[in-house]
Amino acid sequence: MTTPSQIEIEKEFTQKLTIHKNLGQEVILTTVDKVTLCLMKNRDNITAKREWLTPLSIFLALLTTLVAADFRKFIFEPNVWTAIYVIGAIVSFVWLCRAAYSAWLARSTGTITSIVNELKAQAAQPATELVTN
Repeated sequence: MTTPSQIEIEKEFTQKLTIHKNLGQEVILTTVDKVTLCLMKNRDNITAKREWLTPLSIFLALLTTLVAADFRKFIFEPNVWTAIYVIGAIVSFVWLCRAAYSAWLARSTGTITSIVNELKAQAAQPATELVTN
């Protein structure tokens, strides 16, 4: 029965170790209420960028139903069903246009970089030294 060779972990680790330093930091000192206000102000811009997905999905579903469906009498006449789907498609298309316009206006705002820059601007006053007794 042979014993496994001893591995000197510390020696192996230090021989094959390369250290890269990247310790430069930029710190923003602010309060919770300022961060909360900044995020609340940017929340609408952040959500506006994705709000067009829901009306697009509904519009495409209604449109494909109008193209592929052969409506039959079920509670309403076929013409009524067609009118319901056409009206729904028009409403969802208008909603889609409005949401796409909002997303276009918010395309460059509400990004992580813009939020950080806004917090930096709020904290542009020079920091005072803390005095401890």
